[in-house]
Amino acid sequence: MDLLEIERRLKALVLRFTGNIEQKRIAMILEDIGYGEPGIALENYCTNLYDNEVNVPDDIIKELRTLGTAMRLDPDYWESLRRPS
Repeated sequence: MDLLEIERRLKALVLRFTGNIEQKRIAMILEDIGYGEPGIALENYCTNLYDNEVNVPDDIIKELRTLGTAMRLDPDYWESLRRPS
């Protein structure tokens, strides 16, 4: 997966599922993607979801894992979003 595909998919994901993250923070995440920093954007997105205790659906976590793995990021970012049932 190339950088443009990662950026496109991450942007679509962030726009599709914002949880209860403040719009200001969403805008900053999208800005990071636009600046060619999808790794930082994904880390910040996951951190914001975690900090806001958002119940993240499995399909969102799966896409985060796919993108994060493609960028060789620490899996703790998306794995920390799994909440006990």
